[in-house]
Amino acid sequence: MGKRSVVFVALLLVAIAGLTMPGESQAPIKIGVIEPLSGPVAASGNYVRMGAEIARDWINAKGGVSGRKVDLLIEDNKSDPKEAASAAEKLIVRDKVPAIMGAWGSSMTLAAMPKLEEYGVPMVVETSSAASITKRGNPWIFRISPPSEMEALGLERYVDKLGSRTSTSSPSTPTGAAARSAPSATC
Repeated sequence: MGKRSVVFVALLLVAIAGLTMPGESQAPIKIGVIEPLSGPVAASGNYVRMGAEIARDWINAKGGVSGRKVDLLIEDNKSDPKEAASAAEKLIVRDKVPAIMGAWGSSMTLAAMPKLEEYGVPMVVETSSAASITKRGNPWIFRISPPSEMEALGLERYVDKLGSRTSTSSPSTPTGAAARSAPSATC
């Protein structure tokens, strides 16, 4: 995720959180972050976490939002969908966050989505790319990355320019299935 995307996500979450906390003029704005900080995709999750921390520091250095500091409450989903769902519920119920960013992988995001809908808490989906994330119609989900089908179609024109037909493999995850179902996924 590029610097602009991280700053955009941070500002969007701050705006959402700031609007949902009336009467707490000096209390910090709490934003939940769910990322894989351990497990097989921990490196990527930690990159997103660091980007969120940079955005938080940048916003706070500029005086916060209407004088309110931004606090990130970060949870490790351990690269596991069940942990992602538990992390979402913990952030919502225990920590009372008004907005969440996460959860890196499509299977983890899909697992957390029922909790968001149950409690009415918005989540900005930063990297998960399975189309089913937004096609399910969950009104609490806001995506900033394209779905897998769009990514696959965007790559199609470059395959022909390579001068050879290549085969690709895709994981047996929601993202992999979405990429395989794209009209031109037969690269």
